[in-house]
Amino acid sequence: MIKLLVTLFIFFSIIIVLVFYFQKNLIFFPDKTPFSTCYYNDRIEIVNENGLRYYKWKSSESKGTLIHFHGNGGRACDRLYLLEHFKNLSLDVLFVEYPGYAEDRKLPSQKELLENAKQLYLSLPSDKPIFLYGESLGAAVATHLAMLYPIKGLILQSPFTSVRALAQKIYPFLPIKWIIRYPLEQDQWAKTVNASVLILHGVRDEIVPYEMGKELNTFFRNSRLSSYETKGHNDITLNNPKMFEDVKRFINQTISPSP
Repeated sequence: MIKLLVTLFIFFSIIIVLVFYFQKNLIFFPDKTPFSTCYYNDRIEIVNENGLRYYKWKSSESKGTLIHFHGNGGRACDRLYLLEHFKNLSLDVLFVEYPGYAEDRKLPSQKELLENAKQLYLSLPSDKPIFLYGESLGAAVATHLAMLYPIKGLILQSPFTSVRALAQKIYPFLPIKWIIRYPLEQDQWAKTVNASVLILHGVRDEIVPYEMGKELNTFFRNSRLSSYETKGHNDITLNNPKMFEDVKRFINQTISPSP
C-alpha cells in the first residue's frame, strides 16, 4: 500500500512539474507562417515596425479605429475574413499579431502580449475614438488595455474570466492556483474598465464555457451580454449575421449615443 501511495505521489508530482514548466505550450498555439505571407483581395497594409506588427485596412469614411486581438491559435492573417463584416463600421481596422506568432523569434507570454498591446495603443493618434475587439485569449489582452487607457468601446468574443479559472475547470485534479504562470485575470481587470462593453458568447461553447461569459459580464461597470444559442467557440463568427448586427449597433450607439 505504501509503495502504491509513493508511486502515485511521484507520478502526480511529475505531472505538476511538467504542467508548471510547459504550460506555455498549453496556452499559446502560434502559427509560424511568416507575417509577410498574407494574401487578401483588398487594400491591406502590412505594418511591421518598431516591434509592432499588424494588418491595417483604412476606411474611406473613418470615424475611428477598431483594434482586433485574435485568440491563442493561428495568426492575425487568419482573421482577415472578418473585414467583410467590419467594412461597414466606418472604422479603420487593425488586426494585431502577437509576439512569438507568425515566425517571430520571441516566445509568447502574458507579459509580452500585454506590453505589445500597450505599445500599439500609444503609437496611435488620440484624436479619434478607439474600439477594442478581443477574441478568447485576445479578449483578456483587450480588457487589460481598456483598464489602462481611455477607449470608446470594448467588444469581447468568447471571453474567459481568467486562465486560472479556466485551467482549473479543465484540470480539476491539479493545484492550478499555485502553479499557474500566466493567469490573465480578466475578471479583476474588468472592475476598473470605464468604457462600454459588449460580450459575445455562444451558448454551446465547448472550450470557454458560456457561464464564464455571463460571470465576466457582472464584473464590468457598463456591459451587456449577447448570447447565440446554436453557436460554440470556433463557429461563433460563421453564418451568424445577428452577431455582427449586434457589433454594428453597439459601435453606432457608442459613437453617437441617444440623447
